[in-house]
Amino acid sequence: MISMVAGIRLILRLYYFLSRPFYKCFYSLIPLKSLAYLTGGIYGRDIRAPGLHLVASVILGTYESVNTGEARRIFRQRISGLPLKKRRRCEKYVWQAGSTLSWGQRAFENTANRCGDYAYRAISNLKGPLSVLELGSLNGGSLRCLFHRGVRISHFCGVDISKMATREARSRFEWAEFHCGDFIDYCNSTNDKFDVLLFKQTLIFIDQSYLEELLSIIGRKEIAKRIVIKERQLFMSDEESVCVDWGLASVNYSHNYEPLFKKAGYTFEDDNRHPHPVKNTLSFEAVMVRQD
Repeated sequence: MISMVAGIRLILRLYYFLSRPFYKCFYSLIPLKSLAYLTGGIYGRDIRAPGLHLVASVILGTYESVNTGEARRIFRQRISGLPLKKRRRCEKYVWQAGSTLSWGQRAFENTANRCGDYAYRAISNLKGPLSVLELGSLNGGSLRCLFHRGVRISHFCGVDISKMATREARSRFEWAEFHCGDFIDYCNSTNDKFDVLLFKQTLIFIDQSYLEELLSIIGRKEIAKRIVIKERQLFMSDEESVCVDWGLASVNYSHNYEPLFKKAGYTFEDDNRHPHPVKNTLSFEAVMVRQD
């Protein structure tokens, strides 16, 4: 059985090697929205219909790793010349793909290992009960990790662009507050104040001008006393965002976070930056406190 599976994989690899010019042309010509959902599908597996997802990935060429990277590269290349609003819309399609939920599901199920992450440890060191806002909450995995660490929470609010992930979070934590929508829209509309704002592998998926506007609103409205952040960053980075390929999704950005948060009125309370296993990458982990 194992040898048969290995043989099928070998045949598929040979097929993809010979058909790479076709797939490059295919990814370059299909509608951008379709390509966005396709690259979103690369990011995870569809837990609702794994067999169908497997068949689709074989047909569309994303079963083989070389083609997945090619699809992401072509997607980034095609949206790079678009006006900013159109580019953002295409990027959102990636996160609205059903497979994004499956990535969140795997993270949710891996709570025992993830709850030791710096962000959750930093929050658990604060005196509770705490009100927590998470921008990029997916299906509530961070809330589960905080519970696992014994953090006392008085109010939790999560905001995410994925409708499916938000529905899943609401079904799991009926007492908490979860919104599906844009971060800037939420921050502009809310009058709530939080003890902690959590960013965890979220800011790498938004562009520089959006991030600057978001942090400006957060700082001006004093939405959070502290910001806990865990993101990726290139070692050599200036104040502008740089589009990089970390293999996380179709589009990833590296930002120089320190001046951005300082401009929004936040300074370091704790700094845990250290090299990330990915080459030339820094794991930017810190607690930012609001300046009085």
